[in-house]
Amino acid sequence: EELRETGRLANSRIAKNTVDRDAECFVRTYVTKTSRRGTIEDGLESPFAELGLIASMAGGALQFRRGPKPSLPDEVFAFALVEF
Repeated sequence: EELRETGRLANSRIAKNTVDRDAECFVRTYVTKTSRRGTIEDGLESPFAELGLIASMAGGALQFRRGPKPSLPDEVFAFALVEF
């Protein structure tokens, strides 16, 4: 969207910085953070990152990982689906 001089999105009362921070928070929930040396950083990390649903690519791009999840038993998926 187009930005106004105030840093807000056009036709919105929401600041672009707020949207950027919220998007970064969402990404950190699902993407394992790696250090500049290419190793996974220790620390508090969301359990969703372990699912490997979104991968960080070169240049900061993100990639959704679809397909079979061998570490997720069919029964657990079926239970979650029924509960949903």
